[in-house]
Amino acid sequence: MSFTVRSLLAKVRPFRKDLSEDECNYAIKETVRRVCRQTGFAQSTFTVSTVANTPTVEINTALTTIGTPYRVHLVRLFDTNLSAYKMLYEYNRTTIDAREAYRNYSTGWPSGWAYHGNGVLDIYPTPDKAYTLEITASYVPLDDVETIPLPAEAEEAIVAGSLSMVLMLPGTNQNLQLAKDREVLYNRELDFLKAAALLGQSGRARAQSKNLATRAIRAWDNRWQ
Repeated sequence: MSFTVRSLLAKVRPFRKDLSEDECNYAIKETVRRVCRQTGFAQSTFTVSTVANTPTVEINTALTTIGTPYRVHLVRLFDTNLSAYKMLYEYNRTTIDAREAYRNYSTGWPSGWAYHGNGVLDIYPTPDKAYTLEITASYVPLDDVETIPLPAEAEEAIVAGSLSMVLMLPGTNQNLQLAKDREVLYNRELDFLKAAALLGQSGRARAQSKNLATRAIRAWDNRWQ
């Protein structure tokens, strides 16, 4: 069940009655966006179409009404022959650029993708005709967020993060020591959320790429070897 910014106001405002509701609401909304950026929990699944002989797909417009794309998790291509969706590989763009001249890739049936931010998805190889893609991506909510796109388990983190912000603001009820304490609580709760985002609610590990230092290394199929 979703919860709202308004429902959390009663847990934040009593600590800063000297502030307006708008100020407290802003702290809650900003904390929600902060959690979304740090966990990738807020997700949406939508469809877009490729353009023949165009190696990129814009995904910004699909999320215009709810937020901005943060990270792409899954891309599936609709296979008209099988009348079903086929999952595409996530490629390392740098690796592919080293094997084929940049922006002069082979054309044909797409087998993978790479997301490099700014709402632009690279498709490999370049599709030679229009296809339908189903994309699952994390997003950061817009400024006017009211319904919080996070699981109920995120409530404690949001409240703690909001209090760490409002308690630092100048005013009669400013409390820097409590603000620091709430920030510590926020970070602890955030660790729990990150674990849930990785393992899933069932406790089963989700697929993750291997890491070399701090850079993710993506697999590629035999076509690139």
